[in-house]
Amino acid sequence: MEQKNRFLSLGIALGLIAGTAAGVLVDLFTGWTFSISMGAGLGMLGGIVLGALLDSRHSDS
Repeated sequence: MEQKNRFLSLGIALGLIAGTAAGVLVDLFTGWTFSISMGAGLGMLGGIVLGALLDSRHSDS
């Protein structure tokens, strides 16, 4: 069975990891309470956008 939205799934997972790591760094340096959750959310949003773009280009070819 062919997996649909392969890049979308990968983008969400990697975006979550990268965003959380960035949020932890921001929290360490600034002490802002919501930086970890905001970083994870923004990372996943970026992963969704990038993954959807890659999936749409991949399905067109």
